[in-house]
Amino acid sequence: MARTSIKTTVAHVEAPPDRVEANTTHLPSRLEPDMISYERYGLLQPPFSLTTDPSFMYLSDAHKMGLSKVSYMIQKRQGLCVILGAIGAGKTMSGAWLYRRYQQLRNHRVAFLEEAQLPLTDRRSSLPFLRRVAGEFDLKRPRSLSDQMAVLRSFMVGAFLDRQNVVLILDEAQKLYQTHLELIRQMLNFESRGAGKLLQVVLIGTPELRQLLIEEPTLESRVAVYAYLDALTRDDTTNLITFRLLVAGRRETLFSPAAIDDIYLISSGVPRQICALAQLALIEASTRDAELIDRPLMRQVIDAYYPHLADRLRGES
Repeated sequence: MARTSIKTTVAHVEAPPDRVEANTTHLPSRLEPDMISYERYGLLQPPFSLTTDPSFMYLSDAHKMGLSKVSYMIQKRQGLCVILGAIGAGKTMSGAWLYRRYQQLRNHRVAFLEEAQLPLTDRRSSLPFLRRVAGEFDLKRPRSLSDQMAVLRSFMVGAFLDRQNVVLILDEAQKLYQTHLELIRQMLNFESRGAGKLLQVVLIGTPELRQLLIEEPTLESRVAVYAYLDALTRDDTTNLITFRLLVAGRRETLFSPAAIDDIYLISSGVPRQICALAQLALIEASTRDAELIDRPLMRQVIDAYYPHLADRLRGES
C-alpha cells in the first residue's frame, strides 16, 4: 500500500497577499494552541486548525458534485481528472480526502504527492519525478529512465490483473514542468483494450494549471473531467463552522449568526480564510472567558487582524 505519512503533514498555507501585521492591543500576537481552553468549550481538539486532516473536510454541494465527478471517472478508469481552485479553496484537503477514500478500498492502490514531496533538486529532470512516484508505491527505483518506466508499467499491469485500480494524486500541479507533464502523458498511455486506463491521475492546482494544460494539447485532450472548487455560500460558511465544531466535540452553538455573517463577508467564502477567522475569534473568546462569539467580539478580531478588509462589512450592523 502507499505510504500514509501525508495524513499528518501540515498544509502549506500561504498568507493572503494583502495581509498586514496584527494590532496586538486586544489580541495575542502568536496563535499558540495552549492559549485556548478547548475543554471549556466542550472541544476535544482544535476545530479550525489549518492542517490537512480530511476528517474536518466539509463538503458543500458544489464540492460534493466536483469530487463525485472525479470519483466516477476514477472508477470508470478514464485516466485524467483535474481539480481547480483558488488559494485556500480546499484543494489539498480534497486531495487528502480522495487519498483516504481510496486507501481504504482494497481494490485500489493510491499515492498522494503534495508539492513539497516533489523532487527538490533538478526538478526539471524526468527521472527524479518518476522515482518519487515509484517510491510512493513502494516500487524499485532504478537509475535509468527507461528502467523506471518499465517498473511502473509492470506494476500497473500487475495491479490490473489483480483487479486493482492505481490512482496517482498530484497536488500543486500548476508547478509541474513540461517534462513531468510529458511523463504523465506517457503513463496515461498504459491501458487495457476495452477496460480503460491502467493509471488514474488526479491533477490538483490553481487556475494556472488550466492554462498549463492548454499549452500541452496532447495531455489536455486526455482530461476526462474538470472539477472546480468554488467559494462557499453564506449557508455553507455556517455549515462549515458547525461541522468542524461537531467533529471537534461541540454540539452547541458557539458563533452568533451575525458573527458568521462577518466571517463570510471578510473571507469571501474561502474555506481557509473562514477557518483562520474562526480560530482568531476562538482565541479571543478564550482570553475573555466569553460564552459566545458575537458580532462585537468578531469585529474586534477583524479590526485587529483584517482592517484592510473592513470595507467589506459596509452596511452590516
